[in-house]
Amino acid sequence: MPVSVLLWVLEEDDPDLNPRVWLWLWRHISADSAMRRAIVRGVSFGAARTGPLPLPANLGP
Repeated sequence: MPVSVLLWVLEEDDPDLNPRVWLWLWRHISADSAMRRAIVRGVSFGAARTGPLPLPANLGP
């Protein structure tokens, strides 16, 4: 799957699905380290978000 599809999934930014989407993306072979670092930092990929997103416990350091 191309990285552009992974980015599109992140941009959908569904609060109910985010924890599962992040876990799936974290493990996906196409996700690069920059994308993984952005997820850990709580970067919002959705246009409606104004602050950092909470990181699910299963993705924490």
